[in-house]
Amino acid sequence: MTAVHALADHALAADANTPLGCEPRRATDAARPLSEALWNLRWSEHLPFDLGAGSSVRASSFDRAAPFIRAHYAAIFEHDPASPFQPDALTPAKSRYYQHCADFFEFTRENQVVGLLVCDPLDWSTYYVRSAAILPEHQGRQLVQRFFSAFAFDRLARAGVARVDIDISPSNLAMHHIATRLRFNPTGTLLTDRWGALTRFTKFLSTDEEQIFVGTFCSGVKYQLRPPA
Repeated sequence: MTAVHALADHALAADANTPLGCEPRRATDAARPLSEALWNLRWSEHLPFDLGAGSSVRASSFDRAAPFIRAHYAAIFEHDPASPFQPDALTPAKSRYYQHCADFFEFTRENQVVGLLVCDPLDWSTYYVRSAAILPEHQGRQLVQRFFSAFAFDRLARAGVARVDIDISPSNLAMHHIATRLRFNPTGTLLTDRWGALTRFTKFLSTDEEQIFVGTFCSGVKYQLRPPA
């Protein structure tokens, strides 16, 4: 599994012009993970989830995930010190963002952490895959794919989430293939100062939203509407 990146603005500021019904988050909400505050999704109540063959996925946190990130992310994502696209420094604001907004999922095999998935609500109806990192020796086990197809998509849909978004580098053909197999649709192209060119893929969890997209923008073969094999 190789790099995916987010372009999300989670500013939740409010002012005197805030419309009725769009009040800022209550103090009690501020202490809750964003997925729980928005959708009442408590991942820890549903995990761990058995992925078979000695593998499972469990809910984690920014603090618990930090050692794996420090030890493995640079190698997994093939970080190039000469590239103009460098990781952001871990500022206090960035730490708070991950602590309050992101969901962390640890993939384990025989009780050893072999991968990490980081996601967060992009808005009130969209879940965003911010990064997916699996150690190279475990990448062929389809851990992330099985987590989404056998567990996460269903939980998100039942919570009222309409879509899942992911941004992938145009050169990352392996991840393009994985997204396609999971029936994500390419829905846009982004040019960013932090991560270069990205292709946006969207997995529609709502039939209505998918019909709008496919009916409006897609011609010819509509593979994503076929029943799963």
